[in-house]
Amino acid sequence: MEYRLSFNTGYFSLGADYTMRLSSLLRLLQEAAILHAEKIGFGDKAMADLGLCWVLYKLELDVSRYPGYREEVTVVTRLGGRKGFKAFRHFDVFCGEEHLASAFSAWFALDLKTRKPVHFKGSLGRQLFPDGMVLPEAAVDEWKPEKEVPCPGEIRITTRCADIDTNGHVNNAIYADYLETALAFQEESHPRLKSYKIQFKHEIPVTAAEVAVEIGFEKPDWIFRISAGDTVAACGEVSFF
Repeated sequence: MEYRLSFNTGYFSLGADYTMRLSSLLRLLQEAAILHAEKIGFGDKAMADLGLCWVLYKLELDVSRYPGYREEVTVVTRLGGRKGFKAFRHFDVFCGEEHLASAFSAWFALDLKTRKPVHFKGSLGRQLFPDGMVLPEAAVDEWKPEKEVPCPGEIRITTRCADIDTNGHVNNAIYADYLETALAFQEESHPRLKSYKIQFKHEIPVTAAEVAVEIGFEKPDWIFRISAGDTVAACGEVSFF
């Protein structure tokens, strides 16, 4: 079953070039995923009743074009199965018949007490994915971040109260804000990302006063790491238009 969310691109979602910011697009995908999960019975409140919350583990996004001011866009999202600790979700973004972007994501069900992911087996799997909900067991091939690639450039960014979401940590869409801010400082411009791949390793807690964004180049893409203190919170790679 798929879910559709329509959105008229407002001024608040735009960047300096009058097109939607990456973080705004990611928030729109997040909103579609939340509403879909609520509709089929495992939204935030239902998960909280189980002592759990959804946490994004990995996202792969490819953009053909960012929507402009007052364009009507539609996000189409659907479940992509589950495997071990991970549940998968797909997204497509349209403006009329034009396909603007696609994304693939992997999610954990996080235990709110232990702050550790829970395996989708036994009673949890039956509660979240009841009989009759047909899902493939295997996902498409997943991207994996490069290991031990040097990132010589580092930009430090102060965190904000608005970065924290209802789970008590920095929201996943804000990582894109941090990255684009660091790229703007480094490149002295506002580069637009054609692809954005990120793997989350640790949460950035509400107590973190700043983050460090490290950026390096590994042909054909740019790579990055985002850290809070000595802890790497996320790593990934991007390409530009």
